[in-house]
Amino acid sequence: MKKKLLNLVVVALLSGWLAATASARAISTAGAFPPESRIGDVNLDGANDFLDITPFIAALSGNVFIAEADCNEDGVVDFFDISPFIAILSRQ
Repeated sequence: MKKKLLNLVVVALLSGWLAATASARAISTAGAFPPESRIGDVNLDGANDFLDITPFIAALSGNVFIAEADCNEDGVVDFFDISPFIAILSRQ
């Protein structure tokens, strides 16, 4: 199950990266953080699941910082956040 999950996430990340759209870049975090933000919960719905993949890819390809997408907590959303993001999704 975990291997299948990881394969699906990797495929989704790669295909989403290539297909990122301008609307995905419009994600704004101004005032959007819940009182207790969760690392990896990029769509801010309170759960770490497949629904976080598209906003995570948008954060990787956009110019807007989304704290929940900073999965290695180094202050930058970049390729070094991909492995921790996959690990977070694998725990579900």
